[in-house]
Amino acid sequence: MFGVASMLCRLGIRPYLKSALASRVVADFMATLAYMNYERDGYLSSYASDPVLTFGAIKVWYALGNGLFKFILPQLKKLILDETLDTGGVGEMVARILLLLAMDKCAMISPGNLDDKLIGQLVPVNKFLEELGVGKMTIYYKGGIKAPDGEKDAFKKWQKKWDGWHMGFTHFVQLVREPDEDTLWYLLGRRAAGVFPRGQHGADLLIPMVKRKSDSESDSREESDEEATEDEISLMLVQVGNCFQDSEVSLCTTKEFAFWFVFEAGNSLSKIAVDDVI
Repeated sequence: MFGVASMLCRLGIRPYLKSALASRVVADFMATLAYMNYERDGYLSSYASDPVLTFGAIKVWYALGNGLFKFILPQLKKLILDETLDTGGVGEMVARILLLLAMDKCAMISPGNLDDKLIGQLVPVNKFLEELGVGKMTIYYKGGIKAPDGEKDAFKKWQKKWDGWHMGFTHFVQLVREPDEDTLWYLLGRRAAGVFPRGQHGADLLIPMVKRKSDSESDSREESDEEATEDEISLMLVQVGNCFQDSEVSLCTTKEFAFWFVFEAGNSLSKIAVDDVI
């Protein structure tokens, strides 16, 4: 079952407490850690919770060429149908899987090369957007009206502003309080993406992004305070379920993705303009 455990820790979901599987989660997660070093010639001296665990989970996903799709996902589907897992909605779980796969592929030096080491590298934001097919998306105005072809140039200009920005996440974690700028730095340092509380309108997922003034992409924010203030932090918001119908997608974006809607007035993130976020 540690194959499925590798899926659970990356998606940030757990079995229901009433499930018999719940009592086995810790043991299964520890089994996942055995894959931290695929050559089995190293030792894990400490266990730093999810960030370390997910590196082992990544090894499990790609240990076999098609192991994820042939073995892990079918077992995950069975657990979902048996109502064993507290998923919070299949749609959101599928979205998390797709985002993780896109992130993993961006981090691979050669696409499809399973020998590449995926250790939470930061990758260019535009590379991630390209992997998701953002450049091929149709642009709509408010009310679902298709925009003229000329708007494509304006969109490409907006996309160009993200040159020099990087991102990186290996797993999702549940946000227990409204995120602020410190939360974004915390998530980035742990290579995590955030999950908003269920049942709220607006964004469902949050992915931090960073633009460093130096060429260095250190794994932690160890610079001096003076240097740290030069770094810029922003975020990517993801809404999994569109409200009502497809024709309303633009309305959802302009209202429910506005930062004054997502964050409380006292939060510094509420002052960010819509054009300055993805």
